[in-house]
Amino acid sequence: MADRWTLRRERALICVRTIALLLVLYAVYRSFLAVLEVGGVRGRVPTISVILVLAQPVIFGAFGLLLAFFGRAVARWLTPVSTPQCLRCGYDLSVAETGRCPECGYIAPADARS
Repeated sequence: MADRWTLRRERALICVRTIALLLVLYAVYRSFLAVLEVGGVRGRVPTISVILVLAQPVIFGAFGLLLAFFGRAVARWLTPVSTPQCLRCGYDLSVAETGRCPECGYIAPADARS
């Protein structure tokens, strides 16, 4: 059975990925609305309001995709850790004598070893 820190991290990962999915879905919805809203301005120079209407879905979608790809790192950052763990693979480093992870070989920076 997993310890409580692993369960907290998995719950945080589920929350982060759910938020990412909602942001991407909202971006798709807003892009459809933006196309309907801006559809009648062909041939005219776009104003700042038109640019903002078109940029909003792109910004929300990009932020959602970033959260989806880096969700595990965000979840790891959000949850505290009771024992020292490898920053790359999460291996328990409480018995490791060196700064190198025996699982993946990652060398942790000096400030992250404590």
